[in-house]
Amino acid sequence: AMRRDGVMQMKLICYVALVAALCAAQDVSVQPQQQDTPQQAQTEQAQQASPSQKQDAKAARPATTSTEAPTGPHVLTLKYSDDADPEQVVAVFAQMGVPDEQAKKIVVALKQKGSLPVIEGPREACEEVAQLFARLSMQSVIEQKARAPSEFDDSAVEVLDEASFKKQIIEGEQAALVMFFAPWCGHCKAAAPEFKKAALRLRGGGVRVIAIDGDQCPNVVRSLGIKGFPTIQYISRGKSVDYTGPRSAIAMGQFAQTRARLDGIKSTVISAFGGVKTAMSKVLGRQDAKQPA
Repeated sequence: AMRRDGVMQMKLICYVALVAALCAAQDVSVQPQQQDTPQQAQTEQAQQASPSQKQDAKAARPATTSTEAPTGPHVLTLKYSDDADPEQVVAVFAQMGVPDEQAKKIVVALKQKGSLPVIEGPREACEEVAQLFARLSMQSVIEQKARAPSEFDDSAVEVLDEASFKKQIIEGEQAALVMFFAPWCGHCKAAAPEFKKAALRLRGGGVRVIAIDGDQCPNVVRSLGIKGFPTIQYISRGKSVDYTGPRSAIAMGQFAQTRARLDGIKSTVISAFGGVKTAMSKVLGRQDAKQPA
């Protein structure tokens, strides 16, 4: 059986991916619901999207790359097998929180197409699900999902995945001005141009400017308590400070520079205090040595 945390994590991502795959197979569009603060903005944007935009979004969803990369979201493509009992296949989907009626439709679409991308999530969770289907004599392929184009491509803003962000920023010593965004977020798109200008202003100043796709990096979003998009933070040595000012390049740049100067002052004070303690320890040590036994 799958681990409980794995099941809970897969229930949301699995259901959306499965229904999207089914609808793609039947040539109808679907707009998955988001469980975040900007849900209303996303719904309005989806309703206003042209047919060509919806088609582009649908085509981009299943894009994948190397099967060897361990980081980032992965996609499990399931292959149909005549040896598999359809009822048992439906039962596996039920373990992942998919309603029976939807699961039965997916099995029909899978038989018609031969294979379908059915799950999107962490590689470990995909591997657990693949084992369940393997017991039913069904083969599957797990591939890393390619990063979709973002508003920050071809700019001074770095777009990092979860593993890189955790290693370089959360656990590292580098300071960064970070925007947490989502591809469907209209406010994020509006803020992107000024954020890119802020990156140019801060270039070479010791503060990196980074964008994190909240849909692709759910663990980071959850660990930092991100409640909505866009959220802008200054992060240094694992500690974050929210930015709540105007979303202009000048204001965001000044915020980052001010925080960096404060970091520098703190480091200087801590270093100086440490030097004083060391010097006092040496003096006291010499005095103790001079005293007669």
